[in-house]
Amino acid sequence: MSMVFDESLHFTSDNSFGGSGMEGSLPGVLQTANFQNSPTGLFNRLREVQPDMPTMAMEFWAGWYSHWGDAKQGGTTPEFMASVLEEILGTWNASVNFYMFFGGTNYAFMAGGNTRGDPPYIDADVTSYDYDAPLSEAGDYTRKYDLAADLIARYAIPQLRKPQRPAESTKAAYPTLGLQRYLTYSDIIDKIPSSSKFQLEKPVSMENLPMNGDSGQGFGYIIYRKNVFIAPNDDSSFRGSWPRDIGFLLVDGELVQDGMTCG
Repeated sequence: MSMVFDESLHFTSDNSFGGSGMEGSLPGVLQTANFQNSPTGLFNRLREVQPDMPTMAMEFWAGWYSHWGDAKQGGTTPEFMASVLEEILGTWNASVNFYMFFGGTNYAFMAGGNTRGDPPYIDADVTSYDYDAPLSEAGDYTRKYDLAADLIARYAIPQLRKPQRPAESTKAAYPTLGLQRYLTYSDIIDKIPSSSKFQLEKPVSMENLPMNGDSGQGFGYIIYRKNVFIAPNDDSSFRGSWPRDIGFLLVDGELVQDGMTCG
């Protein structure tokens, strides 16, 4: 194991290189860049701080996430992706690693999210990891794949043999199924053992929950609930900042507002 580790290529992967350019890195360790567009600024900076090292896009964001509540799927156009890829390979003669090349699927509750704004808000990613990548979530070829393959073949040194593409998977259409049973949040909470529940006076972040040796919860979901009593004929209105994720408003147990997000 130590021999494998000693022979591994160590590198850091960052979205920016401010200050001395060495923040987050170590002397002698390859620094690489992450971006979706405009590699010029980052690559220029990389060559300033490590002039004798190869230039590489370690995370070339070939698409983007889709979030709950988005009006359409996230991503980029094939032509846009191809233009940036050609700049990486042609203009900069740089190496590239696609993120993602295959827009696969998350399992369980590990989809995660993206922060934006100040204070930071959370855009929750959908469970599907269909990233608008060159290979779709189903493993199918896309226009992005064709464009990327052509560019890689054009700039590849040496020229490599191109094997025949594997066939795409067989698709099947399933009939519409009616929803027979479901669990509400309250149903789920009622089924959780009391030893796994926490009642706290103030909400805390996932990482600060008193569990797993006080290391918190690494992934999944947390339900934060606040009960407010409103007297009959009270014309009070609900006001508050946007939830940092997704919120639901219930009156007398009935859902009156769903999917409130930070949008």
